[in-house]
Amino acid sequence: PMQSLALGARQVLVTLASGEVAAFDTAYVALGTTARTELAGGLSLRLGPQGQIAVDDKQQTSLAGVYAIGDVTEGLDQIAVAIGQGAVAATAIHNALD
Repeated sequence: PMQSLALGARQVLVTLASGEVAAFDTAYVALGTTARTELAGGLSLRLGPQGQIAVDDKQQTSLAGVYAIGDVTEGLDQIAVAIGQGAVAATAIHNALD
């Protein structure tokens, strides 16, 4: 288990319970987050088995005209994924306005 986390001059330093220090160029510490979907529940949106908002391939939810992206949806919780989902949703919204 991790005992402490610190920033070195060029690396992230992790001190383990054993006293060993491991150095990393980057660290991703948001693994295991819980999606905050209270608003979705209030809108009666369909949720997936892990509690995230269920969306189709255009990021639309079970409520017409409502889209969701990022960590509140099922899939990888990564910035690059959320950016791609945003682009997909924006295109779908644009096309729906025609």
